[in-house]
Amino acid sequence: MHILSKITIAFGAVLILGAALFGVRGVSSFADLDKNTFSLENVTNGTVSITDEDDSGDLGVTFWVLGDYVDKDDDNIWDHCESTNITVTKHPKLANWEMENDTKMGMFYYEVKYNFDGRQTSDCSASGMNKENILEGKRMVKVGRGCLACTVGEMEFTSNAPVWVTYDDKNLQKMGEAGEAIALGFGSGCCGVLVLIIGIVLAVVLRENNIPTMVMGPDGMMIPQQMIPTGEQVMLSAQGVETSKVITIGEQPPTG
Repeated sequence: MHILSKITIAFGAVLILGAALFGVRGVSSFADLDKNTFSLENVTNGTVSITDEDDSGDLGVTFWVLGDYVDKDDDNIWDHCESTNITVTKHPKLANWEMENDTKMGMFYYEVKYNFDGRQTSDCSASGMNKENILEGKRMVKVGRGCLACTVGEMEFTSNAPVWVTYDDKNLQKMGEAGEAIALGFGSGCCGVLVLIIGIVLAVVLRENNIPTMVMGPDGMMIPQQMIPTGEQVMLSAQGVETSKVITIGEQPPTG
């Protein structure tokens, strides 16, 4: 096999191996995210440390409770929102965000799915569109959010019912890292397969010793040596033809 094809195939194999490693890392990150979804679980009060790594204020935290999206009293408000009261008792300094409703900044506010009606509405309206189902498998329904625009520090809260709390910025960061690893793995895998194919093609095209050896016949014509039977080579030798003197394609035949 030609050295160039060997190098190409080896490089393709390395890329495919790297793709596998990135893929495992990405899948593992998603699995860890699912295991560590909540910063606090089943509590009626607690503290969440806000890190604000980009120094521009965080999205904050989301509060969840066990239940379903139902409105048994038909008042157009989800029942779990009416039965859950949460108060942010302390929050860090707020970043300077320009928002239409500044009362949300830092404090708790009811929200199930932001902008569910296309009007930037943020509340607990009992609408089929106003459902957040990302934790449906855990039978969790969203109540609201808190500590919007908080910078570095601690947020403290109390609740009249057990709640589960997700730190949204941290989870989004983990999701981004997992997605990036999977994307890198996919790209590396595609490149690896392509390079591997190129290496195989080169192995076929660039075979070593594929240039035919030529000898000069009695009539002065150049003949591939492998096309001359052994008996004819002896006859040519008896006629004074130097069959031992060979040239390769591209060389000039001997004169005289």
